[in-house]
Amino acid sequence: MTNERVEHQQAGNEGRSGASRAARSGDRPEGRSIGSGSPGRGKPVRLPAWVAEVDLDGERAGLRLVSGETDCEIHRFGRGAASVALFEGYLYERRALERELAGAGEPPSTAALLASAYERWGAGLFDRLDGSFAALVWDAESRRLIAGHDAFGHHPLFYRSSPRRDSLWLATNVLALAHCGRFRVAPHRLNLALNLRLARPTPGETYFEGIERLAPGHRLEAEGGAEPRRIRHWNPVPEPGEEDLAPKVVLAELEDRLMESVERSMELGPDGVMLSGGLDSVCIAALAADYTRAHELPPLIAYSARHHPDDPPTYEEEMQDLVAARLGMPQCLSNERDWLGSRPLIEASLDEVRRFPCPSTIFWKGGYMGFARWAAARGDHRFLTGSGGDEWLTVDPRYAADLLRRGALFRLASFVRADYSGTGTRLSRVLEYLLWTWGARLLLGDVLRRLCPGPLHRRLERRVRAEIGDECTDEQLRRRMVEVGLERRIRALGLRRRGG
Repeated sequence: MTNERVEHQQAGNEGRSGASRAARSGDRPEGRSIGSGSPGRGKPVRLPAWVAEVDLDGERAGLRLVSGETDCEIHRFGRGAASVALFEGYLYERRALERELAGAGEPPSTAALLASAYERWGAGLFDRLDGSFAALVWDAESRRLIAGHDAFGHHPLFYRSSPRRDSLWLATNVLALAHCGRFRVAPHRLNLALNLRLARPTPGETYFEGIERLAPGHRLEAEGGAEPRRIRHWNPVPEPGEEDLAPKVVLAELEDRLMESVERSMELGPDGVMLSGGLDSVCIAALAADYTRAHELPPLIAYSARHHPDDPPTYEEEMQDLVAARLGMPQCLSNERDWLGSRPLIEASLDEVRRFPCPSTIFWKGGYMGFARWAAARGDHRFLTGSGGDEWLTVDPRYAADLLRRGALFRLASFVRADYSGTGTRLSRVLEYLLWTWGARLLLGDVLRRLCPGPLHRRLERRVRAEIGDECTDEQLRRRMVEVGLERRIRALGLRRRGG
């Protein structure tokens, strides 16, 4: 669950449309639609544009902003107010943090809370803070910078180090960092080429030479003259020797943890919930409705996207109406025509690409961004969303290979039947997909890896070369693409490189 801003910064709820105000005040009948709206492009969804420059040594040692002063919070603290805390994003359970770190009195800014957390826990603050955020702390006395973000990396953090390791530039918007004017920047040709053919950049790299991305679960520490150190502080995978949670424990705690997650998001004051009609958004909407009733708050607005008016209704649209009515949520319905007017979806998506930090092959991006602007234009800026029920509940197809390996044919038949009934795909396609592609084929690959790794290696290399194709005329770049693509395939299959 996330609860995030979808438009430019705007204080309070000023400018909220009359329909939204009425819905949040509880004046609307339960489950009643509050209409759509007039089409319009509106303003672009604005990303934070701050860039922090950190001089790690010398007379100018310190942290200062070179752009985007209004896009983040700054708090000075310590001796002579020379230390600096910078914060962007939001924290969960903020009131509890205030009680623990600030005590009674006027609520501090989030950057001031960050400074107090650093004074109390040092670099361990990233084990204590939860939410969606990026945080920088410059300690003037030790001349040290620590920087990090939320454990899942929901809030990105990019950085560039000077050749002498005496300066560092950081931002949450890679485009703002690349255009800050403090250093020369060039596109990363290899990563751009790989994106078009094979995969995303290697973790930690970006589409710009010299600009790196901090990985989830890591913090960055930097001191003058030394290479910035990336230190892991959180790992969702159990460490060697650690026991994973037993399935019974997971099942017993899942509902409580899900409720806690929604409650934390509700404390941030969302305006609505994105209700697609899928399992994840329906669960979140139901728990949010429980919260508003328990705390005597007006119901959230259920924002739902519909297909083009000329298209026949879908099952999800029926589910949207049923769920909103049962939960007593006013609906706000819209479709592509409301978000984009008469512009084709492809045209709208191409128009958005120039503002993206990386190439995109998702042709419906223009619809998403248009929907976000449309909702913000109504005065609603914070929403509860799911993260895709198919992603977090779908069984990995490699489960078929595990079942075949164990000879669990009855379970395999159940798996095939569940996939067939749940996807609506032809039975022959499901059988090929599970029994061969993700079943017997994987088991055969295991045998080949053990018995004849050389031929398998050569076959992988031929496949990578075929996928890259002949369009790349730069032979050196093409050779490097083959090396990286082959290395990734070998690593994924658990093979050794030839001669290694």
